[in-house]
Amino acid sequence: MMTRLGMRQCSPDGWQSVFVDLRKDPEVMRKRLDDKWRNMLSYADRKNLRFVVETDEESFEWIVRQCSAMMLDKEMSDIPVSLYRNLRSQLYSNRHAGMVFQAFSGNERIAGLWIVPHGVTATYLLGWNGAIGRKMKANQFLLWQAMIYLKKAGYQWLDLGGIDEETFKMPMYFFSNTCTIATTFPFT
Repeated sequence: MMTRLGMRQCSPDGWQSVFVDLRKDPEVMRKRLDDKWRNMLSYADRKNLRFVVETDEESFEWIVRQCSAMMLDKEMSDIPVSLYRNLRSQLYSNRHAGMVFQAFSGNERIAGLWIVPHGVTATYLLGWNGAIGRKMKANQFLLWQAMIYLKKAGYQWLDLGGIDEETFKMPMYFFSNTCTIATTFPFT
């Protein structure tokens, strides 16, 4: 049936997405994080990182530049940067341009995420963590702060995006007690 609809099977294993349930109390959410991830978050908490949320073009272009450089460096080219710019343009015209979550150490931006809200869900689309950010566990700090921010803003779910358990285990592993795995989609 899917083939008749113009869909094609891209992988027999399919594609899955991880959803973090933001309806839970933050204390409960934090307790349910994987021990290793929670320890990294506690480490980041002691580094006096500053959390900033922006929706402006400059912040978006900053995260796109960082991610683009990272993709070139790691020879990753799954999704062209132009797609993100086009998506943001379409979202901006509908007043939902997404949010750039940033971690600062002093005045230096050391990590960032671009998360787009839709309905009661927000989806993680881009993320970058520089050398200082990695050392300070800024990605854990940002993801946690984003979850709390989104929860306070009334969102119920954070979609961490598509995963392939063979090549990308982070969301499954670190959020194993706080997340739901969405349906497998073996067609594109």
